[in-house]
Amino acid sequence: MVRKMPWSRGSSRLLMTSWFLHVELRHQLLGYAGLLTMQSFFGKFIMLKRFAEGSFLI
Repeated sequence: MVRKMPWSRGSSRLLMTSWFLHVELRHQLLGYAGLLTMQSFFGKFIMLKRFAEGSFLI
């Protein structure tokens, strides 16, 4: 019983750590993807705005 306790505690801690890492990684990946999509959206918007301004200038 005494020998089993630390092992079970360690395994549960490992499980928690792996779960936390999985959630954190997924969150970071989602944030990165969102950032990329926002960047591309803003890039298109700025390009359209510049194009409109340029056409108005001409």
